[in-house]
Amino acid sequence: IPASPWMKIILSDVVINKGNSGGLLVNKYGEVIGMNVGVAGGDGSSEKEDSKKETQIIVMPSLNLTIATPVNSIKRVLPKLQAGVEAKPLIIGAGFMDSWKLSDRDFVGLKIKKPEIMGPIIVSVMPGSMALRAELKPGDLIASINGKKVEISLEVTEILFFECEAEDVVQITIIRDGQHLIKFLK
Repeated sequence: IPASPWMKIILSDVVINKGNSGGLLVNKYGEVIGMNVGVAGGDGSSEKEDSKKETQIIVMPSLNLTIATPVNSIKRVLPKLQAGVEAKPLIIGAGFMDSWKLSDRDFVGLKIKKPEIMGPIIVSVMPGSMALRAELKPGDLIASINGKKVEISLEVTEILFFECEAEDVVQITIIRDGQHLIKFLK
């Protein structure tokens, strides 16, 4: 789902039971295309308490959609996971989102200038964070990470989550007041 705020995911109608996530999602040719990470829609039942404090079970149609992470997204961390080593994601301590999703009112409320170029924009920086140490500021437009051009916040998230680790030094190119600046997250 390209609009996912975190990462690209695969939705399928493959039936898996709750608690059985982590299994492989394969296509009709037997090729692994993802890892199941959850179920959307549940079993179609829910409990409702009426005014007499009696519990009723209500059965409704179920979506039963399987959520999977694409295999290409997990290839980098797979060797560590297979070796039993924890893969620690890089946490930069900055909030960012796609600038075209913000209204003029949002820019005023965030006290940042609306950029001429649309793209992933930093909207907050946490105290004591890597982002603060690198002198990133709300209003900075993210142009690239480690030399890879980014155009949407999803690409920023995927690079930071799947290609970088907690101990990595990351080069980030930002656009501030029309100037391209290179910063290092460490």
